[in-house]
Amino acid sequence: GLATTPDLWRGMGRGAFLLAQPLLVLGASPVVAVRVTFALALILGALGIYVWLHPRVGDRAAGLAGLVYVLLPTVLATVYVRGSVADVMVVALLPLALAGIASYAEGRSLTAAAVVVLSVLWMWTSQAGLALFATLLLVAYAAWVERAWLAVLVAAVSGAAGLARLLPIWSIRGPSPVRC
Repeated sequence: GLATTPDLWRGMGRGAFLLAQPLLVLGASPVVAVRVTFALALILGALGIYVWLHPRVGDRAAGLAGLVYVLLPTVLATVYVRGSVADVMVVALLPLALAGIASYAEGRSLTAAAVVVLSVLWMWTSQAGLALFATLLLVAYAAWVERAWLAVLVAAVSGAAGLARLLPIWSIRGPSPVRC
């Protein structure tokens, strides 16, 4: 059958477990795969912070910022209190997308644009509600901080592509478990 989340905006998508899939194929238990996913997501986010801030503040300060990112109460609460793999993936991919936008604004590198596109699409496949907020944040960052209109376009088109991916399953979604 077709698996749909009860709520497209708050539910977990299949992108949340993308890092766990190779481990499951190799025979790891689901618990180990999810724990490794949490660890890899934290490392990915810290590396994204480091790459994003390194050209601006230098090696040591960027390394410290990556460490502070991993120890932020919001990040740790997402892992240890909520236990939401989808939320952790969005929180981990956002610094990577910020690094891609900063790099694209500086040098118009296609690799940086690809990092932005892949990060945003992965966010949309992990958790659409947070991905919408993250996309708006990326567009605002590209417009007001980097002042690079092509970077704004890359972030906006990536977000629109992620939203368009949800349109075919909009009619078959289940009712929301949260009463509004």
